[in-house]
Amino acid sequence: MPVIISMPNQKGGVGKTTLALHLAWRCQELGLKTLTVDLDPQGNFSESMVGIEVLDEIEVEDAALFARLQENGQALEGDICRRSYHLFSDILPAPLAPYPTHLPNLDILPANINDDPLSAMNQQSTGTAMNPARHLATIADQYDVVVIDVPPGKGTVHLGGVIAANKVVLPVMMSAFPMRGIAGMLTTLKQLKEQGVRTDLLGVVVNIYSSRSKEHVEGVQLLKERLGSLLLNNKIGYRASLDTAVGAMKPVWKVGTGAARETAKQVRGVVDEIIAKAGFETYLAAERQAKVTVNTKPAKPKAAKPKAKKKKPATTTKEVKS
Repeated sequence: MPVIISMPNQKGGVGKTTLALHLAWRCQELGLKTLTVDLDPQGNFSESMVGIEVLDEIEVEDAALFARLQENGQALEGDICRRSYHLFSDILPAPLAPYPTHLPNLDILPANINDDPLSAMNQQSTGTAMNPARHLATIADQYDVVVIDVPPGKGTVHLGGVIAANKVVLPVMMSAFPMRGIAGMLTTLKQLKEQGVRTDLLGVVVNIYSSRSKEHVEGVQLLKERLGSLLLNNKIGYRASLDTAVGAMKPVWKVGTGAARETAKQVRGVVDEIIAKAGFETYLAAERQAKVTVNTKPAKPKAAKPKAKKKKPATTTKEVKS
């Protein structure tokens, strides 16, 4: 069973999508076979992962599938489900087939931009929220990690994204009364556990943090006192370079500008800490060892100094007396 990580928050604007993207990109870099699932009807995660043109192609495929279902009452052989809203179906009309991104070992079940079918799932009963976990289980063993981007709020889609995961990472902002959101999520996880759903809080990430703000510094200290090891040591400040990276469909550590270096250090610190806590420290260690091997060049042997040639003794000619 893979590690399935969802990033929910009852309040939007806390950087969950950006963090989910970078976690997925980092897992892929480390060689982990990674599936991403976009359950946010805004579709921002999917747009940054594969781009608008691919999403348009997938929407056309899905419309054709819907037409065949309407005409024949069932899918035809070879039909597939690529979009994430299908996860909420009681019965899948066709097998799930995640879309392979341009990066190896990284697939996606996308949402479309302003995904109406996915939004409509919030009108379904809360019992429908159990379906994504059941359907993902049919393909999950093909992957090491599954990263789920969950919409804000408390609807069926949000709940389905939490239930489908076995680990939850909670991004919070210090200016948004974080303890309320954390308490709400802990209550949800407790209620789910009472119903037999095993989803644990892996950690809390402080996002959009300023070390110059007294309020932020004191807030982090309070969170540390209340959460202990659940609060990740690494934090992310606000940087425009993050928006630039996501817009360019790549992680911030590949932007290549000086302004992005500090941001890259912060974001990699956070996602690497998540990856380690999720049980993949060996992948991080292997990467570190590979870098040491590359950077440690064997010393060139010193060239032997040529031996000095011995000078021949000067020959003296004796004067012969006559």
